[in-house]
Amino acid sequence: MSFLWFLRHGQAGPRDHYDRLSDLGRRQAAELGACLVREVPSPAAFYCGSLRRQRETAAGVLAAYRAAGLACPEPAIDPRWNEFDLDEVFAGVAPLLAAADPAFAAEWREQRREAESPESAVHRTWTAADAAVIRAWIEDRFPEFEGESWPGFNRRVLSTRAHLLAHGPQDQVLIATSGTPVAIWIAQALEIPTRHVMRLAGASRNCNYSVLRLAPESLELLSFNVAAHISTRTQR
Repeated sequence: MSFLWFLRHGQAGPRDHYDRLSDLGRRQAAELGACLVREVPSPAAFYCGSLRRQRETAAGVLAAYRAAGLACPEPAIDPRWNEFDLDEVFAGVAPLLAAADPAFAAEWREQRREAESPESAVHRTWTAADAAVIRAWIEDRFPEFEGESWPGFNRRVLSTRAHLLAHGPQDQVLIATSGTPVAIWIAQALEIPTRHVMRLAGASRNCNYSVLRLAPESLELLSFNVAAHISTRTQR
């Protein structure tokens, strides 16, 4: 069996430039790296999604290993670890939902108005409009949406399992990804219906880690959403 260390990226940018780390996010990635140097001094492999915020987090972790004089593999980029494309989902689903639901249309209009200010709290808040769009996507309320579906997203993330099973017993594997891919794996371990995955993702802290033990016939959760190493953990 192998041990999978799932690493959520650090705090990202505002809504209009989300796919990059903020200054705080870069500090969080350094703190995560310092923690992993102590907890996983000899990782056997390091995987990372292709999104910028994921790669920047992995770079911060790798820098901590280099600074400590410890060997750590270069992150292998695998887009199967990418988060779902929220911009794509919003662009495809929100107009359809607005046409069907005047109350949502008003919420969405207000959210866009607030987002015009770079200082608005809406850039760091999961809003009712966000929740409504994602719920509609998960429930496939608008089959005319042509982007990645919720079932397709789950299949994409879980298709990494065969590759991970190739690692040897006791191998420690680092995976820099995002909140929802981690939640999908945890839901598999706990046999939680996929409709509840977003509740797990919503609890995820910046630069937390979760550990699962993977074997050919089993998947076991050992820890979830550990963030004691992040001194700024009260900031999302």
